[in-house]
Order: sequence, then structure tokens, then C-alpha cells
Amino acid sequence: MSQKFTAPIGCEEGKLYPITETPATLTYAEPTDMSGLKTFALALVLAEASQYGDDVMLDQVSDISGGTITEQTAGETKRVLDFLSGRDPNGDIPAISTRNVAPVLGHSLLCRLRSKEDASVTEGWRAWFFYKVKFAPTSHAATGKTDSITYGVTDLSATMLANKDKDFADFEEFFGAAALAEARAWLRAQAGLPAVPPTP
Repeated sequence: MSQKFTAPIGCEEGKLYPITETPATLTYAEPTDMSGLKTFALALVLAEASQYGDDVMLDQVSDISGGTITEQTAGETKRVLDFLSGRDPNGDIPAISTRNVAPVLGHSLLCRLRSKEDASVTEGWRAWFFYKVKFAPTSHAATGKTDSITYGVTDLSATMLANKDKDFADFEEFFGAAALAEARAWLRAQAGLPAVPPTP
């Protein structure tokens, strides 16, 4: 077993999906938007095995057996931090877990891409969907003030969990004029949600 790390990359449009799970199904509800994301790093734990025959390696198998997500945001709101931690102190958000116990959530985010196949540069998007994650307990004391400018940076860390099909995450890349719309639609499809949010 070994770990494989990716370098931190910029990302945006993070969303968190409440989960209802039974032994046979995994259902996602409409997501809650996170604050603006700044960087994202993914560390995968890989389980590796080799098959030998006549002292010669015939096959080598590598599969994801877990991992962690680390994100830096431009200041999470108290509402989102309560959501991540399972807290519902004021009754202003649905109670999704036992008080003060972090819930298991679906998670998605978008990363801007640049592809250079010739002299021109094409911009696009990579959409990530993590089937189940569990964030570490989060703090509300992540903001400050200087010269009347409010700023805030919150570091969030989540553990990846497998869904019922033993999948941890999936991603897709989109380019072209409609890339962003296509990426958002793909994420909703991964969560089994309607292409367009229902009208209240």
C-alpha cells in the first residue's frame, strides 16, 4: 500500500450534498454551496498487488482504497461550517446528523483547465465528484480584520469514503463554448439530480 499525492491546484464552485444511504442505495439531496475555494489537494491511498508466474510478473493491479481532500477556502460562513460539522445550534439549517458529529456528504468542485495542443490555448473545466466524504471538525474562528478589510481563510480536510459500488471519486473534463454549463450538468447527473434545479 502506498500514497500518491497531487499538487495543490486552484478550484472553485464547491458544493456539498446531504446523503441518505441504505445498504442498496445512495441518494443525494440538493447541494449547499461552499464559499469560494482557493486551492485543492487530493491524496490517494493505493492498494497494490502483483501476480507472478514462472518467476515473471504477469500483472500488477492498483486500486484506490481511500484518501483525503484538503481545501483552502476564502472564508467559510458559519452556516457552511455548521453544515460540515453536523451542528444545528439555531435551527436555521436542517439537522443532518447527531449534534456535533460530522455527517457523511457528497462533494463536488470545479477546476479551471488550460490545454495547449498547438500555438493556441484552450480553456476548459475539470469537474470532480466525490461520492462520500467526511470532514474533520471545523472551527468558526477563521476570520479577522485589518485596516477595515475583512478576510478569512479556512483549511478544510475530509476523508474519502467509498460508495456502495466501492468507488471513491470520478472526474470529467470539458472544453468549448458550453464547457462550464456541461460540467455543471455532469455533476448534477453524477448526483442523480434533475438537470435544472426545480423551481421553488
